[in-house]
Amino acid sequence: MLKLRLTGQSPNQTSLHPNGNYVLSIIWPEEEFTRWQQVKAAANTPPNWWLQVPRYTDEEKKWLKDHWGGEFHFLRGYGLKIHNEEDRAEGREMVRAMMEFADDDDLPEGPEQPIIPDEDGHLSDCHFSEDELNWIEKYYGNSANFLASYGLKFYDDEDCREGKQMLHAMMSDDD
Repeated sequence: MLKLRLTGQSPNQTSLHPNGNYVLSIIWPEEEFTRWQQVKAAANTPPNWWLQVPRYTDEEKKWLKDHWGGEFHFLRGYGLKIHNEEDRAEGREMVRAMMEFADDDDLPEGPEQPIIPDEDGHLSDCHFSEDELNWIEKYYGNSANFLASYGLKFYDDEDCREGKQMLHAMMSDDD
């Protein structure tokens, strides 16, 4: 038995009479319908889907190196994280789609412009040494952009400490 519950009614209360016949016209706002579709799609995504995405071929690695300088810079350019396997799998799918469907002239090359403009991007510089800031500037433009690339907030001291630890690992890989 269906129930029509109006705002303010208890879960056991209904506005429909059990012996009545009703015709209802319901309008579902587009944004709510879209949200519902996203929830349904997420529910249909198999767990650990990223484990099914094959690793890069030599050709794909070369394409990444030629166009982006490597996987790290490609992922960063699209707001994805290299230490997250789901993001890396999504990146592999993106690379394959780009290679298949786009002309080389249409593809962006190298890192995109910083997420946070330069005038606001140095607010977290006090957390980094001069060498660290030089490395950050080379690859990210500014310290706030570096932190934002990994979902960290430049105005949060704990996030800045976490970013500094990540930076040390990246700089040691660069040597």
